[in-house]
Amino acid sequence: MKHILLLFLFLDLSAQALGQQIDLVGVLKTDSNKPVPSIKVSVAGGQARPTDPKGQFKIILSNDFKEGQRVLIKVFRYNWVINHPVDGEWNLPNIREENIKTLDVVIVPKGSKALWAHERIEKYVGKLSDEIAKLKKEGNHPKPVDFTSYLSEWAKEYGFTPDQVKQQFDAWADDVATSDDDRKKGLSAFYQGKYDLADEYFDKVTLRDEERVKQDEKKLEKDKLIAYQDWKIRGNNASADYKFAAALKMYERAETHISKDKYPTEWAEIKFLLGQVKEALGTRVEGQESRSLLSGSIKEYQQALTVFTLEKLPLHWAATQNNLGVSLTSQGGRLAGAEGDKLLHQSVEAFHEAFKVYSFEKLPKEWAATKHNLGAALTSQGERLAGPEGMELLQQSVEAFREALTVRSPKQLPRDWAATQVNLGDVLSFQGQRLQRVEGAKLLAQAVEAYREALKICTIEETPEQWAAIQISLGIAFSAQGEWLAGVEGINLLRQGNAAFREALKVFTSEQLPQDWAMTQNDLGHNLQLQGQRLAGEEGKRLLQQSVNILVEALKVTPREQLPQLWVTTQNNLGRTYYVLQDWIAAAEAYENVLTIYSNYPEAYSRLTAIYHEALFKFEDAFAVNQQWVVQYPGDVSAQVNFAEKQFTTGRFLESAQLISTLVAKPDVSPGMKTALRATQIADLLALGQPQLVFVRMDTIIADVSHQPAEFKVDWPFEGTKHFINHSEKLSPYRLWLEELFVALANPARDQILKALKEVKADFK
Repeated sequence: MKHILLLFLFLDLSAQALGQQIDLVGVLKTDSNKPVPSIKVSVAGGQARPTDPKGQFKIILSNDFKEGQRVLIKVFRYNWVINHPVDGEWNLPNIREENIKTLDVVIVPKGSKALWAHERIEKYVGKLSDEIAKLKKEGNHPKPVDFTSYLSEWAKEYGFTPDQVKQQFDAWADDVATSDDDRKKGLSAFYQGKYDLADEYFDKVTLRDEERVKQDEKKLEKDKLIAYQDWKIRGNNASADYKFAAALKMYERAETHISKDKYPTEWAEIKFLLGQVKEALGTRVEGQESRSLLSGSIKEYQQALTVFTLEKLPLHWAATQNNLGVSLTSQGGRLAGAEGDKLLHQSVEAFHEAFKVYSFEKLPKEWAATKHNLGAALTSQGERLAGPEGMELLQQSVEAFREALTVRSPKQLPRDWAATQVNLGDVLSFQGQRLQRVEGAKLLAQAVEAYREALKICTIEETPEQWAAIQISLGIAFSAQGEWLAGVEGINLLRQGNAAFREALKVFTSEQLPQDWAMTQNDLGHNLQLQGQRLAGEEGKRLLQQSVNILVEALKVTPREQLPQLWVTTQNNLGRTYYVLQDWIAAAEAYENVLTIYSNYPEAYSRLTAIYHEALFKFEDAFAVNQQWVVQYPGDVSAQVNFAEKQFTTGRFLESAQLISTLVAKPDVSPGMKTALRATQIADLLALGQPQLVFVRMDTIIADVSHQPAEFKVDWPFEGTKHFINHSEKLSPYRLWLEELFVALANPARDQILKALKEVKADFK
């Protein structure tokens, strides 16, 4: 199953929440202690109040606010920022201790060196851990985090150059690495990408937090909030290190220290993070565990939306809608039938909800990310539906990805651009494989172009797993093209597919990534089978044997119990290759294995039935498989036709004759099938001791064939039927004549068939 890339949006949580009336009295001053008059000040997005000539201000907060709650103070002076409290973030006072709290708010101009305080850098690194945790985790291993874009934003906000910011952050990381403060050292280690070391420090920090919460009753709420923040950062660190199970436990521990009632914003924030990590885990496991985690992720996001509303927190609401859509897509793509369809439909709705906030004009990056995710959901929907409806959804997906690329560029957003190119290539490949031939080949060529564009960014050195995955997609596109194009061109495309799959195997090794290795071996084995089928002689046999060897090796790392889907895919590919090699016993065994998991897989059913009946002459086994299908799909006319033949070759002559009488009256049974059935019915009548009816039945066959077009032929294998007749005692008097009858039906055109049938009729005695 191809993996579709989904992108999460960041949730920038400035603390606005919902508690007793508090009068906030403060003084606005510069860092030189000079009061700042006539400047508007607001708290938590409320009405702004101007300062008096002494820089004083008074703001009465509504009863909705609660003591201890974190709020954001804003000062409306161009090119100045709040230096104390850091960036205007402040916890409201404890009313039981004092109803009126005088607060000094100190502002400095942008570019001031006073802004280089360690406290500010540490606060920002803590926020960075939130954003890094919320990045979509691709592949199976953590990648180095590029802080460039984040530091550039910081530089722009505070009036510095990106280089100045990086120098200061690097200097801070070196300074605090040798301090006695474990929290500071943990943040430094996180910034430097030393996740294991960061966890060691935060392990000590959270242990002390827990002890303080237990012992200090007077400051219980404050200590709980500190413990929440530290457990959350520890979870962020684990998530960045791809230790998702550990991150889940740490986020759950953080959640125990807060409640929706007292800290609604933090509560919704941790719900958001829980949704993220459950999705990351759910997409990396199989079966019921995967479904449970993804369902949990969906519920976490839905709970977050009870606080993050469109009216009060539109940006948070939109980010949560986007991520809810991602989890719905992941879950919907894993569930078959109506349940999966419903979830995919809901995912599309969630992305469209996010567009109420994310617009191309105001928030282009977020708009493009959501367009990308919408394209992924539409791709999953389109894959599930056949015909024009499915193709229309796939085309909508193409349009969504192309719209995302109007914002994402290889220079400005190289990784995002590459991810969208990959998804665009995937959906073009799906479309091309459906259309086939000329139009399909055109779309597949566009898919190849999209993959090659992505490979300009995703290199084996920097992102090896992603590079290998793109190589596989490239190989599949080449393979599909080669399968349809005849001659040298088709063979060359199949060879290019082989080359791409072998490139992927440089990264996906059996030792390091056995499951990915086995999946790639499957693709390579199938492609070699297509080549071997095309080429005659020893070259073709050599390629087919290579295919068998590769697939057998893949089975060694794909146990049926742990990896049923990959196991059955490998068995199916083996069955196809053995079928071409005419190794009937091995092919039958492979298709038997397929049907143990997918009892309704048409290819395995039809080929296994044919092998049993036409090659191995195991008629009872052929009957059993055919009967199982007929019971599941009683409306399948083709299966009923086959079943009539299986009844004959297992000696159920009366049942066969009766079923044939029913089938030849059906308008949806083709003329060729009717002719084959009537011939089998003649053999039934002879076995039942009714030779007097043969002339009438022969006349019916001759009359039917005479009304067919000149190119009419009976495309039906009679090897099993003839083998049965040659070994049936009841039919021993008629063996030679029945052989003539079936040979007559094997002629290539109507007139030849008619001539031979008339001769056969004349020979009957």
